[in-house]
Amino acid sequence: SSSRSSSSSSSSNGGVGEGTVGNLLDGTRGSATAAVHADGLLLEAGGDEAWAFSTAADVSPPLSLSTTFACAVDGKGHVYGRQSAPTRSRCEALLGAIEGTPGAAAHAVLYASGLAACFAALSHFLPTRVAITGGYHGTHLVLRQLQRLSGGTKCQ
Repeated sequence: SSSRSSSSSSSSNGGVGEGTVGNLLDGTRGSATAAVHADGLLLEAGGDEAWAFSTAADVSPPLSLSTTFACAVDGKGHVYGRQSAPTRSRCEALLGAIEGTPGAAAHAVLYASGLAACFAALSHFLPTRVAITGGYHGTHLVLRQLQRLSGGTKCQ
């Protein structure tokens, strides 16, 4: 009796309790769909917790941990997290503004890993010689790949 009253109260007040989540998994959607689209499904189910998903009152912008985004009709915006993401774009803009001067704007580029940054720097500068001992094994693989691509004239 007490469990019946607690689940009915959570679903009647639009809370995020077991009753509401249970209604989303009524057989028309799988658990994976509910996990990915839980916020939209709660709103679709008639929940009044739209404020819970709003960022309008945030003092600072939230971190975006999403890796996949809905593609805009005009093709602008973020599509896939490895290409661009709101948090990374904002950080690049802020770092560029900090590093720039009034007469010369700066552009910052962030990478997902140290190896990605190393590869980008080596690919951009294509040094003739590189002195390295030890270090990350992936860096040596990048150097060997760049040597092969340059016919042995770079990154020796």
